[in-house]
Amino acid sequence: MVAEKKTQVKSWSVLKKYIDSGEFEELGRTVENQSIYDAKMKELKAKYGSIDTFIRETVVSKILDDKAKITDGVIDYKDQLYLKKNDFPYALEPNIDHLILWSVYKLDAGSVPPPNVVHFIATHLGPSVEYLWLVNPPHLQSVPGVYHGHLFVKTS
Repeated sequence: MVAEKKTQVKSWSVLKKYIDSGEFEELGRTVENQSIYDAKMKELKAKYGSIDTFIRETVVSKILDDKAKITDGVIDYKDQLYLKKNDFPYALEPNIDHLILWSVYKLDAGSVPPPNVVHFIATHLGPSVEYLWLVNPPHLQSVPGVYHGHLFVKTS
């Protein structure tokens, strides 16, 4: 039953409930998107040796290079943060964008964004944007070697 629940499309209120209660394990991808994700992870591990290495080479390297060309997100070079859409979002209603905020610095697990992240969101998405934040605990992280958080933005 848990697997079924995890793959069901979540509304904003259900997403908020799981994040507020710390039930991050209830968040997951649709069965179809999880299958695509699994195949891509297998491909990337074969090519790069690990997902962490892939992310370091293709994401973190951009955060550290202020001359990098960015077409798929927003970088704050001062705070060393990189926000982009999640290529494999959780099962969410269409009015919720699932973004990933990559960081060079540690982000603590939980649902309270640190001040630099709050500032980044207000600066780049607007001060009145409605959002939810979470950093998975280590046992739920699919990319444990690179600091990142999940940002969910309500679009309507």
